[in-house]
Amino acid sequence: NPTNPNSATGSTLNLNNTMNNKYIPARDALGITTGVKLLITAQAAVEGFSATPAPGTKSYRTNNPGNIGNVDNGGTKSFPTLADGIAKQRDIISNIAANKSPSYKIGSKPTCALGTETYNGYLYQYLRIYATGARFTNNYLNAIIGYFSANGKTITAKTTMSEIYSMQ
Repeated sequence: NPTNPNSATGSTLNLNNTMNNKYIPARDALGITTGVKLLITAQAAVEGFSATPAPGTKSYRTNNPGNIGNVDNGGTKSFPTLADGIAKQRDIISNIAANKSPSYKIGSKPTCALGTETYNGYLYQYLRIYATGARFTNNYLNAIIGYFSANGKTITAKTTMSEIYSMQ
């Protein structure tokens, strides 16, 4: 019984030095739209991308800032470079926004995260499928809404992934 997404209002998301000094420069070199930049940056921050404490978090050591492909039993996906990991984040959002991802098909009922709810492409639904913790609280959702707001963009729990993808 996850909390009501309509109660998500945003919260402060502070980026660590690794995000500011490594992630953002690598992300900006890839020419990504503003909405996708904000979303994947907030996700990398929430997922714990950091060089500290040494030798860094798992997402840092594996160049996988979004923890993409990692599974709850400890299975880990690595990328050769940070740019490759960020490009994978971008590509996943692109496929979801274009309704090309089997795990995020508009009109489907992904029981792992949404129960009997039909997936309509909303941000909160994407997060509940993407991250186990997002199924139980609005903390992940609040961090993303707050990060967009701090960067001059207004979104809600029901902003669609295609709207985020198109945001300039």
